Amino acid sequence: MTCFNIFSVILALMAGVAAGQGIYHPEVYSAVESDYLKLVSNQDFTVLVIFVPLLLTSTWLAAQRQYRGTLVWLGAVGFLSYVYTGYALAGVSERLFLLHSAIASLSYFLLLIRLAVIDHEEIRLRFTPVASYAFTASFLLVAAFLIVALWLPKLAPSFSNKTMLEMALLKTKAVFAIRVLDIVFLGPLCCLTGIWLFGRKAAGYILTTMLLIIAAAKFGTMLNDWHSLHIYPNSLFAGLTLVSLVSTVRFLKKLREERLTSYHDRISKSC
Repeated sequence: MTCFNIFSVILALMAGVAAGQGIYHPEVYSAVESDYLKLVSNQDFTVLVIFVPLLLTSTWLAAQRQYRGTLVWLGAVGFLSYVYTGYALAGVSERLFLLHSAIASLSYFLLLIRLAVIDHEEIRLRFTPVASYAFTASFLLVAAFLIVALWLPKLAPSFSNKTMLEMALLKTKAVFAIRVLDIVFLGPLCCLTGIWLFGRKAAGYILTTMLLIIAAAKFGTMLNDWHSLHIYPNSLFAGLTLVSLVSTVRFLKKLREERLTSYHDRISKSC
């Protein structure tokens, strides 16, 4: 795990360098369309100001065997994987392509390794058993629908008399990469996690915090960006961001950090 934490710090440094280059040297995105550049700038700012410190902090907390820190770490690394996989697929910068690809690869494999070594049942037993998780699970299902619905005008133009296909943004390679990630991965994963949480499955408890953090960052970075295209109002994205953050805090509060009793230990061993 010491080696694992070292790679987490390296990932944070790489993400900080990549985001800093994008913010302080925007010419690296010279090939990116001006409309999509707003979203890229918002994501770079979010990564540098929020997710790099969040990753470093959660790495330290996880190293202290704090379970909330581990779940937050999944969210931080999951968002970096989502963002930089999109950057690499879209080729937003030739100069930073190798760095973006390296961040996407490292974050993806760190995420898989962490999910593989986590004791899912132990974390499930640490959540308050009498608490209701229906609201959080329902929100994940709603978020899954909205994430996919962002692209419904493109996939089914008959939904609207005034088609949105004429907007150049929806025809760019960069947005095509986002559309693939949202429809193929993020949307279905939110849906599955909501169903698992409804059923109180261990995977639901493990993935909920990660997806709530990703959803909050995704909708937050779309503020003041897509509103100009008249697709969805800023108030919708602001509301979704706020609900995601509040749900994350409420969900983590139901996680008990104290040592499990022998009764819970016996349940864990019998499952």
